[in-house]
Amino acid sequence: MKAWTTLGLFLLMCGSLAMAACGDSGGKKGNGSSSGNSSSGGDKVTRKTVPDEIKDKKPPKPLSDPDLIAKGKELFHAVDKANCVQCHGEGGKGDGPGGANLDPKPADLTSAEFQDAVSDAYIFWRITEPVKSKADQKSGMLGYPAGSDEDHWALTAYVRSLKGK
Repeated sequence: MKAWTTLGLFLLMCGSLAMAACGDSGGKKGNGSSSGNSSSGGDKVTRKTVPDEIKDKKPPKPLSDPDLIAKGKELFHAVDKANCVQCHGEGGKGDGPGGANLDPKPADLTSAEFQDAVSDAYIFWRITEPVKSKADQKSGMLGYPAGSDEDHWALTAYVRSLKGK
């Protein structure tokens, strides 16, 4: 039964990926409301402002906590959970199989350009609340809305740990 549930979730995610692009890039660190160059093709991307109810949230532990990062890594790679590797790839470089034909390409989460462009609150928000349509910031970031706040902070910690890798 679990195998069928996992397969069903995987197929649902693949279908969603076929209809949407999976990547955010550009913007300035802070609340995410400024525009900047996209890492995928030079397009200007204007990020929406992080909502106040998200902006004021705090992680349960420092984002550098090894246990929080390890949990985030596990979720990032889990096909039946967040499944970030589908678009962002095993190493977070935006080279996952589900992102190969997307426009814009998924963000390279290891790049200083991406890491310096967004705040922790912005990463947490995009994981928590997926982008609703491609017209919304030229992105189809699916996120992991089914996860808990702790899961979302763990993924945020793991994404931050990828800088420069």
